[in-house]
Amino acid sequence: MSLLSCFLRFESAQESYRPGEVIKGTVTLNVHGSSTLLIKALSIKCSGYASCQWEKPQTAKKESKKPKPKEFYVSREDYISTQSYIIGSEQANPSALSPGTHIYSFMVQLPSNAPSSFDGALGFIRYELQVNANYIDRIDCLTSTPLMVEQSKDLRRLAADIQTATENEKYEAKPCLKFWRRPLQLYVSLPQSGYVVGECISVHVKVSNHGNVKLKDITTKLNRIVTYKGAIKERKPMETSETTAIACNVHGLFGQNSNVTQHLQQLFVPKTSPSLDATECKCLSVRYEVEVTVCARNAKRFVQTVVPIVVGTVSLSSDEKLPVLNTATNHAATITVARSMDELNLPSTWEMRRDNVTALQQAAQLSASTSSLGK
Repeated sequence: MSLLSCFLRFESAQESYRPGEVIKGTVTLNVHGSSTLLIKALSIKCSGYASCQWEKPQTAKKESKKPKPKEFYVSREDYISTQSYIIGSEQANPSALSPGTHIYSFMVQLPSNAPSSFDGALGFIRYELQVNANYIDRIDCLTSTPLMVEQSKDLRRLAADIQTATENEKYEAKPCLKFWRRPLQLYVSLPQSGYVVGECISVHVKVSNHGNVKLKDITTKLNRIVTYKGAIKERKPMETSETTAIACNVHGLFGQNSNVTQHLQQLFVPKTSPSLDATECKCLSVRYEVEVTVCARNAKRFVQTVVPIVVGTVSLSSDEKLPVLNTATNHAATITVARSMDELNLPSTWEMRRDNVTALQQAAQLSASTSSLGK
């Protein structure tokens, strides 16, 4: 009996692909043995979708003899599901493959609205290439390869305030019965609110401690918050969130008893997926925040605040030209942005008026010559 093996080879090996990009490659089939192999069709399938699922929490009630079945919140959104036949078709008659190596080319285009690949505890966004063989009595998956898709998020295209400094201030919550106690005051500022992987976040922390509380440490975290959205059958959609600290630094404050304490903490953005809005994916969204916590030696005394940030793929300090998307041709063209009216090199009013007069004179001469020819 013949044995069939298969593997995919891409034309350009790269770690990730952009939405709208065309993926080219070859499918190599090896038919082992000495006899031919009957096959109806050989197809390559590209699939990409988002999905999430979590169990509905059970309310605490009296034990019953018949436990209620578990219910799950689920959601799914498909971005691409294409199947191209390399050999034959689903209705074709079986054809014989001779022993040896057979190589076929393929080409797949990713959708332009595809969000970045992501894997979380309760959901994911995945893309995959799969090669299937249709036999007379069954369909087998010969090989499958995951695709990493990274959506381009240019921070320079976002709101202008993302380039300016952002800050937040928080007072320690104190019990009503201890109204005389002076609360801790925390002030946090960032030079900007947009970053890319590998960049450093400089976090300026200022603590006002006029109550002379013995402080312990300052903890700075970079949190990734994933919000999943799902429903049970046709009921109202529900949401649940998952928070993960992807970077953390702790600065000790032992022996510092001044009324005002300042510290500059640095956090490096690790490899992670870019921010994802709820409008880009109906199953999940991804956002980031910088969390700062000041703890006292007394475990009941602390103050905490967060500053939201955006993680993109193109830095605010990038020298690349801004591409503009032409909706008519769906191609990207480069433009030059002028910082002042002088850089536009517009013609003066006198030049525009002179050009208009010249155009009128030429039109009059052309009209006169036409009328003379008619006579």
